Amino acid sequence: MLPAKTDILRDARARDATGLVEEAAALLRDGGLVVLPTETVYGLMGSALHPGATARLRSLFRGEGGITAAWHAASTEHATEALEPLHRVHRRLLRRLTPGPVSFQVRLSLEQQRRCREMLGTIPGRDATSAGSEEIIVRVPDHALTRRIIERAGVPIIGNRLRALGANDERTPANAAAIPGVDLIIDDGPTRLVHASTTVRLDPAGGFEVVREGALDERYVRRKARHTVLLVCTGNTCRSPMAQAIAREQIAKAGGVEVRVISAGAAASTGAPATPEAVTAMNAAGLDLSNHRSRNLTRDMIAEADLILGMSRSHVAAVLAADPTAVGKTTTLDPEGADIPDPIGGPLEVYTRTAERIRSLIQRRLEELLG
Repeated sequence: MLPAKTDILRDARARDATGLVEEAAALLRDGGLVVLPTETVYGLMGSALHPGATARLRSLFRGEGGITAAWHAASTEHATEALEPLHRVHRRLLRRLTPGPVSFQVRLSLEQQRRCREMLGTIPGRDATSAGSEEIIVRVPDHALTRRIIERAGVPIIGNRLRALGANDERTPANAAAIPGVDLIIDDGPTRLVHASTTVRLDPAGGFEVVREGALDERYVRRKARHTVLLVCTGNTCRSPMAQAIAREQIAKAGGVEVRVISAGAAASTGAPATPEAVTAMNAAGLDLSNHRSRNLTRDMIAEADLILGMSRSHVAAVLAADPTAVGKTTTLDPEGADIPDPIGGPLEVYTRTAERIRSLIQRRLEELLG
């Protein structure tokens, strides 16, 4: 039973959250339309599986291109799982930018369409009566109460911002009661962010485009899309700087890939130059280490990296001692687990042989990374 039109406002700041979550979730499952907060705007939400709810949303929003509203997933994991197979760049963007103020426009392949119907029972946000490409909009809101409600509802939830219904102020639900078809309004005060969500279109080939900047600017989105490789040795003056220079060269030759390579030392003195032998060995290969300055390994570097490659097993151990959660992304540069001996104090010939071995190992690792 949907509630009467009186008493549809619920103040999230003055009620028991558990009761509010259950009330809103049940209403969504039954086909009701609920105004919920996100971190950027308030939106009108409904079940993508309920014909009555989708019809009411379609009549209110009159979506273009067959898109009725955006799918609001309860978690990054749920969104990612439903959209498989995803390109690794797209998966990285979802993992790094959600929950958060970003909406993804995704053109679904036939396999992704099948996956959505299998997992969710529908392609959420699509108007089933509309022909054309199966593009959807996906959002994972960064609002804990709303995500709890969506998760508890147990059905795919779609919604659109209040401005699409003509509301002047969508950072509060003040005008939501005047919208026809609203069954419940949850008021959690003004939204945390002033700007609306950023819109990112995902290209089927693995690229992406920021089509509308909002709370996140394009520079920030592109930085999050990059895959960061961290190379670790002891002093960050021999092995890892040479590996960094070689990796950057090979990535530049590959072209069209977003990979950032950095290096650090597990026991480095910050600001030391590369050893003269390392500089000379790299010069012979057409690479320049003259401006390199050593950096000590930090937890921030570890957290930022997607892949961490130690020159030896002791460097892997040092990374994991600093941050045990990095276990799944930390390994030796040599896929077989063998150490690369430290050339410090040795003649130029030792450095040259070390650089040659590093080059072959970097090539193997980049082939794995870049597919």
